[in-house]
Amino acid sequence: MKEKKITNEAEAKEFIKEKKAEIKKQVGKGKAICFVSGGVDSSVVAVMGWHALGDRNFDPVIIENGLMREGEIASVRVSFSRAGIPLRLVDASDLFFDRLEHKILPLDKRTAIRRTFYDEVLFEMVKKSGAKFFFQGTIRARS
Repeated sequence: MKEKKITNEAEAKEFIKEKKAEIKKQVGKGKAICFVSGGVDSSVVAVMGWHALGDRNFDPVIIENGLMREGEIASVRVSFSRAGIPLRLVDASDLFFDRLEHKILPLDKRTAIRRTFYDEVLFEMVKKSGAKFFFQGTIRARS
């Protein structure tokens, strides 16, 4: 897909309008879930999804893994609340700490965190939610 550079406010508004329409068309009457890390990428995706689908079809979630900076989750939730978007909190910190037990090497810790998030927490949340769509915002490496 060729990227389009947005150079002014009118183009930005048109881009947002087009993307919201695409989201509505793709999801239809289905349900989508979005995991918010608090970073720019996932937050933008969550806001776009919320404005496109609303509270009946969209479930933005933040996961407490016990490893974030103190107060960071509360700060993110306040920001979303101010925008009128309820950000649901799921506390999975005990599970993350269990999976990190006895891990010493940084690579082993990163692998345990990634596997716990994707293979356990994310998988169960999507399954329980009944969502047919998963929204994710992440930085993509370019080569």
